[in-house]
Amino acid sequence: MNRTAINYESLKDSINLYEILINPSELHGFLCGVVCTGKRASIDKALISSFIESKGKNSKNYEKMIIFVEKKIIETFHSDNMDFQPIISSEKMPIDIRVNDLSSWCSSYIYGLGIGEIDLNNLADSSSPNIEEIIKDIVEISKVSLSEAELHHTRDAGFDFEEIFQYIRVSVQILFENFN
Repeated sequence: MNRTAINYESLKDSINLYEILINPSELHGFLCGVVCTGKRASIDKALISSFIESKGKNSKNYEKMIIFVEKKIIETFHSDNMDFQPIISSEKMPIDIRVNDLSSWCSSYIYGLGIGEIDLNNLADSSSPNIEEIIKDIVEISKVSLSEAELHHTRDAGFDFEEIFQYIRVSVQILFENFN
């Protein structure tokens, strides 16, 4: 894995090496959710094993990769550039694959928040009234897929996708800042 950045392909290579049974978007979403709660999956092995299933001879050696990815996520959240982005497949991929990746990322992010013990049912008492709405939006986005009609109008779907992607990008940064 590249020592300076993480992206879909480098994460995919590591996942394949360690024979982890989830995709890069799911792993990144889960770790981002946990990090947003202030917990650290790299410290709590139970957090890792609650989500990550692996097989084969390399399956027990993925902790260093998790520590590295988590460190990069934390660095990105603390960056002054607000350059956090959910890791999904590249823009070269068909829009339906990217939509599925973002949906998986959001679902795993919500799971990470829950595992990190954010009480999703009591967000109304949060210091920011938008927090509950953001979480609900992410849950709804986790259910998204493209219809056949939308697949035929990929130009419009691509535009809508970019708006949703940017909303997630900024919203997750807001959640991190609110919870940490």
